[in-house]
Amino acid sequence: MLKTDFHFLNGGKFISRGTGRHITRTIDTMELIYVIGGTLDMFEEDQEFHLKSGDFLYLYPGREHGGLTPYPANLSFFWGHFTGKIEVLKRFPQTGHIIHPGRMGDYLSMLLTEQALDRDPVSCNLLLALLMNETRRTGEDNSVINKSLANAALRIMKLRFAEHLSTALIAKELNCNADYLGRVFHQQFHCTLTDSLNRIRLTHAASLLASGYSSIKEVAYNSGFSDLAYFRKRFLQEFSMRPSEYRQQRLAAHINTQ
Repeated sequence: MLKTDFHFLNGGKFISRGTGRHITRTIDTMELIYVIGGTLDMFEEDQEFHLKSGDFLYLYPGREHGGLTPYPANLSFFWGHFTGKIEVLKRFPQTGHIIHPGRMGDYLSMLLTEQALDRDPVSCNLLLALLMNETRRTGEDNSVINKSLANAALRIMKLRFAEHLSTALIAKELNCNADYLGRVFHQQFHCTLTDSLNRIRLTHAASLLASGYSSIKEVAYNSGFSDLAYFRKRFLQEFSMRPSEYRQQRLAAHINTQ
């Protein structure tokens, strides 16, 4: 029989109704909490944890823990109780952010399905081990991973700027949390995803205007702007002149008067 360091007992998915808070208690089992959406404020003894979407937390047996604030309406999280050796659990970071939330979600879904249908202890323990392994991955070189993620987002924007893109859509395509993607992108490029996307679109719009496009509206839509007024405002901010003035200036520069 396959053996693992920890033995899964039970688990579930909590979805908040916007009332109540996590009870204060002391239990004799270990617990893994993984926030799927929203925020969760917890304490364990004298430590406070403010968890956001994609964050995890291990709670130790024999230590009092509970909620610091009422559950917000948008909160959802996985909880799972398990047993094992404390010295082994202490090799894991107690809290952190999951690098691959899509993978974490797949394992959670499989574990809860296994618990509901077959309750095979070997399968449950192996799935728990996979979940816990994802929490260990936060010890990897995050700078390399974050740089790769930010560059991937930039490539998507450069290739598909004319489409209806948003931070949420890009994050979904890259299988990561939108807030996390926004943070690592800003760390890498010192601007927001939205600002970067707008600059790419405006640069393309400027090239269209310089080539003689007659319709400002057409230029805006072909560059990914669905709101003409917003396009005019951003163009003025970026180039210190209106689109029509920019086009007139660029075209005049190419007129041969000799």
